[in-house]
Amino acid sequence: MKNEFGFKQAWAWPERVEKFFKKEIKNKKSCHVFCGSSPLGDIRIDIEDNGHLTHKADILQGLPFKDESFEVVFGDPPWHIAKHLRSKIMYEMRRICKVNGMIILNANWNPNNLRGCFLLEPIYISGGRMPFGNSAMIIRYLKIQSEKDRIIDLKNKEINDG
Repeated sequence: MKNEFGFKQAWAWPERVEKFFKKEIKNKKSCHVFCGSSPLGDIRIDIEDNGHLTHKADILQGLPFKDESFEVVFGDPPWHIAKHLRSKIMYEMRRICKVNGMIILNANWNPNNLRGCFLLEPIYISGGRMPFGNSAMIIRYLKIQSEKDRIIDLKNKEINDG
């Protein structure tokens, strides 16, 4: 698959961000999408092999996992990804996340309404005291409803409203 987003390993997560993710995935079955060269996560997915990949896949084409396979799904998607593709990424991450699992995103964009999930308080992690140091905006969701249950609820609502 072609790297249409032009990934270049220009920097790694600041140490504090790396520690945050290590803590969040400890003792949990985890999937790291857009893993780049990071060794974090039980399963590491990207469109190019940068050293620590376990699965080569494009999230926009769908991931090769059953629904609700992971307790934590996390990643650092390309920050310049087109707006119309962002929801596709989030819904695929939600699909493979177990109910009561976490979806964690390091991004400069925040989906306002990820159905079946509850937005937890965003976390800002400063990269240090240096001017223009790397920082992170971490957005966390708790998945509270399976896709199957959400569809049943929507059908019941239609029947009751009809």
